[in-house]
Amino acid sequence: QPRTHGAPSRPRRGRREAVPPYMSERRYKAPAWAAPAPAPDAAALQSGDGAGGGGDGDEPRAFSLEVVRDGTVVAVIPLQGKDHWLVGRDDGVVDIHHPHGSISRQHAVLQHSEEGEWYITDLGSANGTTVNKERLRPKVYVQLPVGSVVRFGESARLFILCGPATARPPEVESEALRRSREAAEARQGRKERERAEAAAKRAQAQEEAGGVSWGFGADAEIEEE
Repeated sequence: QPRTHGAPSRPRRGRREAVPPYMSERRYKAPAWAAPAPAPDAAALQSGDGAGGGGDGDEPRAFSLEVVRDGTVVAVIPLQGKDHWLVGRDDGVVDIHHPHGSISRQHAVLQHSEEGEWYITDLGSANGTTVNKERLRPKVYVQLPVGSVVRFGESARLFILCGPATARPPEVESEALRRSREAAEARQGRKERERAEAAAKRAQAQEEAGGVSWGFGADAEIEEE
C-alpha cells in the first residue's frame, strides 16, 4: 500500500503536504522540500557507469525511468539535475511527453525530496495513475521507492523507477523484477530437465546398441559450450 503524508505548515523529515502547491498559470510549482536529483559521481562517469548501470551486477549509479512495453525496455529517461519531472500530453510544458489518448495534458509529477526520496502525485488526471497496480488518490504525494512500477492512464507502457540498491527498501520487489526472477528460475529448471532427458536418451541408445558408456551414466551432465 503506497504511503502518503499529512499536511504540516513546515514539512518535517518523512512528512509531506497532502495537496501539491497551487499551480499558477496551470504550471506545477515544486514544494519547499524539493531538491535536485543527484547525478552519477565522477568515478562512475569515467568508468562508463551512468544512469543505465554498469560495474558489478549492472547496478545503476543514478536514478532513471525505464519505459517498458510488451516486456521490452523501449527507452531510459535519466532523472538527474532537476527536482521534478512533469508527465503529460502537453509537449510544450511537460518534461516527459506521453502522447497516449488517455493521458491528461498535465497528468502527474515525479518529485525528488531533500532527503533523497522520490514521491509521485497525480494532478487530478481524468484516467488516473497507478503504482504497483494501486490507483493513487489525486493531488496527494505518495512515496515512490526504487523498483516501483508506474502506469499513467490506460497506456500499456510501464515506467519503472531505477536507482542505486541503497535507495531500495529491502522489502520492496517490483512486479517487473519479480517476473524477471521467476523467468530466470523457470529457464534454469528447463535446462536441468533437458539435461536429464538428454542423458537418459543417450544411456538408452547405448544400451540398445550394446555399446559401452565409458563411465557416463544416465545422471551425467552434458557440458555446455
